[in-house]
Amino acid sequence: MIRLYEPSDRPAVQRIVLAGLLETATTQEERDSTVAHQTATLDRDLDDIDGAATQRWPRFNERYWVCVVDGIIVGGVGITRVARQRADSKEMVCLHRLSIDQQHRRHGHARNLLTVLECYVGEAQIRRIRLTTQENLAAAIQFYESMQYKRVARQRWDGLTLLKFEKRLN
Repeated sequence: MIRLYEPSDRPAVQRIVLAGLLETATTQEERDSTVAHQTATLDRDLDDIDGAATQRWPRFNERYWVCVVDGIIVGGVGITRVARQRADSKEMVCLHRLSIDQQHRRHGHARNLLTVLECYVGEAQIRRIRLTTQENLAAAIQFYESMQYKRVARQRWDGLTLLKFEKRLN
């Protein structure tokens, strides 16, 4: 089942997202750095998501969905508005924090979450979805390409090589 995030979902979402981010770390130093940096940014993101959920999602271009299997949250994905756009712009949103619990991968949960997200974005008449992922995440890249996202940019940031993908809906 896929549903909108509720503030009580925070511990499960935090655990899943952080675990997914830690999978990319190859050394203890990278793990420590990831935990320090990502815990702070994830807390800020979840504060924003909690606030929006508490207010019943007042902005059309900010949402977060969770995937629940047998009463357990196994993944989630969200959208955020693009910072440089007007708050009411329908040009583009950013796909944000797609993560699936490692034990529940390859069961279609990411595809189902992304399908719900894309349906919502289409109904809201938003034209494009953009996302960023790390170049070393081959499975994620393959997944996004299978969902018809097109690679539009490659950049270096904070020691990482990032790839940007977009999908045009309208």
